[in-house]
Amino acid sequence: MHQSLKLSRDLFIITGAIVIYLVTAWNSEGYYHPDEHYQIIEFAGLKSGLNYPVDLAWEYEAQMRSAIQPAVCYLFFNILNGIGISDPYDQMRWLRILTACLCFAAIYRFIKSTLPLINPPFQEAYKLLSWFLWFLPFINVRFSSETWSGIFLLLAVSTLQSARLKKNALFVCTGILLGISFLFRYQIAFAIAGLLGWLLLVKKEKATAIFTLLISIAAVIQIGILIDCWFYGEYTLTAWNYFYTNIIQDAASGFGVSPWYFYFTETMKSGFYLIGGSIILAIPLLLFLKWNSMFIWLLIPFIAIHSVIPHKEMRFLFPIVNFIPVVLVLALQEVRKKTLPARRLKILSYPLIAVFITINTLALLICSFIPAGNGTKEITRFIHDHYRNEQVNLIFESGSNPYHPWNGLRENFYKDGNVTLININELSSPSAIASLPGRTPLLVARKSLVADADMQRLIRTFGLSERKMTIPAWMPRLFPYISTFSEEKILVLYAN
Repeated sequence: MHQSLKLSRDLFIITGAIVIYLVTAWNSEGYYHPDEHYQIIEFAGLKSGLNYPVDLAWEYEAQMRSAIQPAVCYLFFNILNGIGISDPYDQMRWLRILTACLCFAAIYRFIKSTLPLINPPFQEAYKLLSWFLWFLPFINVRFSSETWSGIFLLLAVSTLQSARLKKNALFVCTGILLGISFLFRYQIAFAIAGLLGWLLLVKKEKATAIFTLLISIAAVIQIGILIDCWFYGEYTLTAWNYFYTNIIQDAASGFGVSPWYFYFTETMKSGFYLIGGSIILAIPLLLFLKWNSMFIWLLIPFIAIHSVIPHKEMRFLFPIVNFIPVVLVLALQEVRKKTLPARRLKILSYPLIAVFITINTLALLICSFIPAGNGTKEITRFIHDHYRNEQVNLIFESGSNPYHPWNGLRENFYKDGNVTLININELSSPSAIASLPGRTPLLVARKSLVADADMQRLIRTFGLSERKMTIPAWMPRLFPYISTFSEEKILVLYAN
């Protein structure tokens, strides 16, 4: 009876996770960060004939982007085109679904391999956190280097704990997965180094086993070099180019620098303080109480080195986010061993758990229904779907062009040939408006500027009304409680 109930709970959790991941993948239109698009999707467009080298971001000329992910994208889009799925928005949706499926499989395997480390009273909480910690589904559906590197790191750690494989096969498979993780994002080398340190100093693995692991990683890197040569058309070492450009020449600092404690404060704020604070507290607690944990050896070098590098972004930690649930639960497990009896600890923790669950549930639901980034692709998709058979004049104010949202970089992947882009500054007089060619007029502007006199004049002149926002209509009500959103970031589309 007990086993049957356990299986029913597990099935319920997994079914819920499938629903959340698919809903998030479906709704998460666009990209969280420009690199997710311009250095992967547009790079893949070079091989499909959509782009020329001059159309691409500067990283192409510097030859510092690993070609494995553009190659995956190019191959996958060719498959989709072959079965009749050629719409760019549908192709991206299927790419997110593919990512969600891979990550789902990796998390399932990781939970299965690590569950013996978790005491029975904490196992249900561990499963729930692994699937439903609020930011995980949103990150885990991204076709980004951070997410895909994290997927293969998770698979590598799961494989390393496998009892089914013989020693030699175990290290070969783990090395291959670590090598793939490295190809997707070179910075994962810091976590790999920590893992090697744990194998040598804590696990006391033989030198032959470590050598097998390193040879397997090196073999995968060689394959990655061949892929890079195919993509760039000449022999190049993109990992070295990346290191030389961003670290030695310090090009990354040109995009902004932050203090060493950036990741601590940002984790607190973006994690709504209670959840973020729990994460920040769990890592040093586990270090102090169980220093020989593999997860401590893997995470601390990765976080520490990223904290030293001047240019910091929260997405740089995305490859390790799926280790947060196991660290949270192991830390709590160790604390329970050394503090109050279980009954008294439970009573004290009930209010905090209730607040944690409430915040997490609300944040999870929000992230499942919002587009990625600033939501510009919600606007362009609406135009693409509703006006594809019409010639359109899209009028925009500076800073709100949804087809070119990032410093003039071209988004040829989403380009609609029937849309003519017109800056509102070109329409400062009635004669300029009258001289517009006879096309369907559309206007896009930041919500904070809609009340501007020029905007209102154009809205009245063309008889426009609000048709689409970059976020769901109900979301602005939450702005007083969510500091990361504001009207300055929202675009509104007006049409007849």
